[in-house]
Amino acid sequence: MKKFNDEEIQTALDAGENLASADENIALYELLFTELGKAPQRSLPLSFSAVLIRKIKLAQQRRQDIKLNFTVGLLLLVGLGTAYGSLAIFSANTAKQVTQMLNDYKGICLLTFLTLMLFYLGDRTLLQRPKSAVID
Repeated sequence: MKKFNDEEIQTALDAGENLASADENIALYELLFTELGKAPQRSLPLSFSAVLIRKIKLAQQRRQDIKLNFTVGLLLLVGLGTAYGSLAIFSANTAKQVTQMLNDYKGICLLTFLTLMLFYLGDRTLLQRPKSAVID
């Protein structure tokens, strides 16, 4: 059996020829042409474009928020690392004391960090922003 390429199938179906073959591509093209030839059963709602634009803007805003959060977190880590490095360079004894204090109070530090993260996640998920504020 002859294998047809896409262009041959397209021209044959446009001309109305019947291509009887065991080739899967021909069956798929025929199905596609018959379905595309029919009118859609329902039309799109009138608010379709507004909903689509709102979803696109929300996705863009979410990407910007993620970039901002990553940047702030990275700057915070760099700042803390720089401060500790400065302590270690200029006063090794003070750096050891800071490390010992963080080791002694690691539970409180971890609890504070987790509480801040819970507040942040609660603000992002539970307190939804009004949708009209997203669309300019």
